[in-house]
Amino acid sequence: MAPDAKRARIDGVDTVRHVEAVTEAVDELGRRMVNEFSVVRALGRGSYGEVSLVEHLRTRKAYALKRMRRPKPKPALSLGPFAALSDGVESGGFSAAVRREIAVLKKLSHSHIIALHEVLDDPSSDSVFLVLQLAQRGQLMAGTECAEPVGEALARTHFRALLSALAHMHARGVTHGDLKPENLLVSERGALLIGDFGLARLWTGEAWAHAAPQSGGTPTFCCPERLLGALGGFESLVAADVWAAGGCLHQMLDGRPPFVARSVPELFERIASAEPTIGAAVPPSARDLILGMLRKNPAERTALLKAAQHAWVAGSHSGDPEWSLPHDGGAAIEPNDDEVAHAVSPLDRLVSVALLGRRFAAAVALQRVVRGRLSRRAAMGSVRTCRSAALRLQLDFKARRALASGAVGAVVHAAHNAVFSLFWGCDRRRARRSGACGVAST
Repeated sequence: MAPDAKRARIDGVDTVRHVEAVTEAVDELGRRMVNEFSVVRALGRGSYGEVSLVEHLRTRKAYALKRMRRPKPKPALSLGPFAALSDGVESGGFSAAVRREIAVLKKLSHSHIIALHEVLDDPSSDSVFLVLQLAQRGQLMAGTECAEPVGEALARTHFRALLSALAHMHARGVTHGDLKPENLLVSERGALLIGDFGLARLWTGEAWAHAAPQSGGTPTFCCPERLLGALGGFESLVAADVWAAGGCLHQMLDGRPPFVARSVPELFERIASAEPTIGAAVPPSARDLILGMLRKNPAERTALLKAAQHAWVAGSHSGDPEWSLPHDGGAAIEPNDDEVAHAVSPLDRLVSVALLGRRFAAAVALQRVVRGRLSRRAAMGSVRTCRSAALRLQLDFKARRALASGAVGAVVHAAHNAVFSLFWGCDRRRARRSGACGVAST
């Protein structure tokens, strides 16, 4: 496995290369379920939707489930009873280019970048669900106007982590596009994590995987060229990330961003023409670093490598050992066709498969009770087991391929066989535990 593909696993599945079969439901205990995740509580809400704390059913590991709102797709031609055979991914608003970008972002593997484990696409709704690594301590600094400084020593630690993560991203052709203290999160152990890749862009080596935005991002941390609509190639957006990182460092040290105004137009004017206001809490040794990262001309802006070599960043301070930017030999990532095709998981067919599994389990159990081959108590136990299994039905590789190709009949057949084998397996185990001689076969 390539170094950039080394990531945590969920339930033994390599989350970089695979996407789980997914469905939304409510289990017997009344818990809201999203695939193998139980929703615990809401973490936050914004214009995009909501973020919830979820727990993996088997491993009990916690994750963040981010529900992202998107514009509703344009009405498509009604296919009547054949609508289930259509590919809902494209009609749901995700083009091949967007799915390609998601597949690439999954490959970002760094200790200071939020890990994206799964993308759930429901073509019948206006939402996309992201299963993300959980940052237990939340945002580094809530708000972009005024906050409590984190202190020089901690700011240096976090800034080193930020530079390392950005170098990892840029080496792989990915730019963030919306760096700000609110998108810098903190793990349970206090490590910095970059989150919210909603404006991230991928550079293929010759062009953007899809149109790079000329606008977007938080105004307080926008560079002048973004405000003027003068962004161009990859180096331009790398320089925009450097500008935002410099602004984040200033706010970590001073509690305030380097540009403050009473209105957005005034803020834009200050960013475009005025010099940044360096706060009194910023140590003199870090002032020239911040000013270099906030130069108006992106060609003159301090590069990441030079920032990492700055005395305030790399030098020894009060017992803190010297530091250097870790070598990252990464290159622009080219996902294969299968990774791009499975970057999102359509939900509509999987819901039908899960419902089929439940109904099939109940029907078979009832039939066997009537034939006298199974007690009512054992039948109810088998039904409960199969219902739970159907809720978290994991299709094998062949079924996933059939699902991607639109062969719904093959998926239904796979679900039928899976639930049937589960039913007979649990029945035989109960028979062995109770000392029964055997189970009659049909």
